[in-house]
Amino acid sequence: AAPLTRRLVRGGGWALLARAVALPIGLLQAMLLTRILTPTEVGAYFLAISLIGVLAILAQVGMSRPMVKLVASALATDRPQAARHAIRVALLVTLTSGILLALALAAGLGEALSAILDDGVALRGVLPIIAVMVLAFALIDVVAETLRGFHDLRAASAFGDYLAQRAALMLVLGTTWLVGWPADLTTVLVAALAAAVLMLLLALGQLRRQLAKIGRHGARWSTPEVLGHGLPFLPRSALHDAVPGGFHSPQGQSDRT
Repeated sequence: AAPLTRRLVRGGGWALLARAVALPIGLLQAMLLTRILTPTEVGAYFLAISLIGVLAILAQVGMSRPMVKLVASALATDRPQAARHAIRVALLVTLTSGILLALALAAGLGEALSAILDDGVALRGVLPIIAVMVLAFALIDVVAETLRGFHDLRAASAFGDYLAQRAALMLVLGTTWLVGWPADLTTVLVAALAAAVLMLLLALGQLRRQLAKIGRHGARWSTPEVLGHGLPFLPRSALHDAVPGGFHSPQGQSDRT
């Protein structure tokens, strides 16, 4: 009981720390953005990030949330092969749907969405960046929830809600402001994308280290069973996480970039 209690306290501590850090990061980012970009570009940035957030949720096809249960239950019943298979399915499904959604955005869906959004015309020049960010953010979320299933709560707290990505972007924005480098909406979104790709690589590296600790034995779930766990979460995730203006907003809880 004592090790379990320590684990729960330690995990809760990391979660609380992540929440506490999220608020100042969100506030500092908002302050830096208003100093680097024009008011019109700031509005376009928040619109782009909100759109990315909603589409990233759709790209996951509901697979991120059930990964905690699937991985944890597989390890608890000594079926590491089941955990490995669930991870492969989740990543492959998210990668495939993310690529298809990114291609759709670049091919015409993005222009259609920008036409119906207020001030969405400002996003047409950065649609390719938005498309790749949707894929990167979707994968980060799936990996973060998978790490939570491994009880790696420190890494899950860092990558969850894109906290590490937001911190890296804040450093770039702060340096840009202090040095006085010229920047526009495209520059900031490219920096956000670079930070997301870096954090995705770090998250995948941490996941690989966790996988190296487990075996390859035990029965596994079928692919339809894994997908069946994810689909019911899609509408719930969309309603819970798709908060207007949530990404990078100063409120912190819904900041996810």
